[in-house]
Amino acid sequence: MDLRRLRLGEWMTGAFGALLLVATFLPWYERPMQCVRAPCPARPVSAWEAFAVIDFVVVLAALFGIAAWVVTAVYRAPAVPMVVASMTTIVGIVGVALVVVRVALPPDAQDRGAGLWLGLAGILGVAVGAWVAVRDEGYGFWPTQDPKQPAWASRVEITDLPAPPPDAPSPDTEAPAR
Repeated sequence: MDLRRLRLGEWMTGAFGALLLVATFLPWYERPMQCVRAPCPARPVSAWEAFAVIDFVVVLAALFGIAAWVVTAVYRAPAVPMVVASMTTIVGIVGVALVVVRVALPPDAQDRGAGLWLGLAGILGVAVGAWVAVRDEGYGFWPTQDPKQPAWASRVEITDLPAPPPDAPSPDTEAPAR
C-alpha cells in the first residue's frame, strides 16, 4: 500500500465514504410519538429504519468511496482505480438524487435529524470526490514519483550544443564527396 499514489479525489471519496457509512447509523429523522401526556419525546430513526431501498444505495456509495481509496493505494496500474472511481461516480450521483429527494420530502412528515445532513454531505463528497478522481490523471502530490520515469532520469544532465552553420550539409543526406 502506497499512500503517495492517492490524489485529492481519492482522499475525498475515502473520507466522505467513511463519514457516510457512520452517518447511516445516526438519527436521520425524529418520529413524533403519540403519548397520553404532553410533552412526548421524539423517537430517533436511522437511515436503516427510515428507508427500504435508499439505505442500500447510500451504503453502496459509501463502500465504493472507501474502495476507491483502497484500490488506488494498492494497485500500481491506473486502470483498476479508474474503473472503481468511474463506478463510484455513477453510484454517487444516483445516491445524491435519492438523498436530495428525501431531504426535500421526509417520509411521514418526520423532523430532520443531524444524520440526514451528515449523510447529504457525505454522499455529495463521495460523488464530487469520485468525479475529481476520474478527471485527474496526475501522479499524486509528489510529481517526482512518476512511475514511468526511471530513477536515474532525474540525474541526467543535458548540455546545449550550438546550431550548425546554415550552409552545412544535413546529417540525413550524404555528405558531398571530395
